Amino acid sequence: MFKFLFKDVATRKMLVNFRELTSYLMKEAGMDDELPGLVDKIAFIKMIAGMFLFILVMRTGIFGLPVKYFLGKFAQENSVVFLIFPFISLSLFLVFFFLLYRIWSKKVLTRKLGELIPFAERAIASLKVAGRDDLEEDIEDAEFLIEDYKDRFGF
Repeated sequence: MFKFLFKDVATRKMLVNFRELTSYLMKEAGMDDELPGLVDKIAFIKMIAGMFLFILVMRTGIFGLPVKYFLGKFAQENSVVFLIFPFISLSLFLVFFFLLYRIWSKKVLTRKLGELIPFAERAIASLKVAGRDDLEEDIEDAEFLIEDYKDRFGF
């Protein structure tokens, strides 16, 4: 089930592995270009801070009146809603921040992955021109990954 949720999302592991392969190919090709930096953790920290801010706002009771109205209108003292309501709200809260993380990772990690592809293509081209047959497997792996990423993410 979780593989389906992350089907078209670039993961940090994909980014790190492709970056290592690109760095290795560039070093073997003798290229001195500097690769783009890794992903900032600031966006992730902002998301966590937003989550705690959301918790703080919820604890102030701003949304307490609609909840009390809902419970007073539709629930009785012996109703099951009193037992289920905290779990439903917690689940919705976690799903909301999961979706925010998924949107963030799709945008940022995919963009960072796309920035590495031209470097890998130039390194592959220079290695092929140099006739480096000893790196044939690495070149094939990189070409396969580039083609896969272009198909999957539309670079």
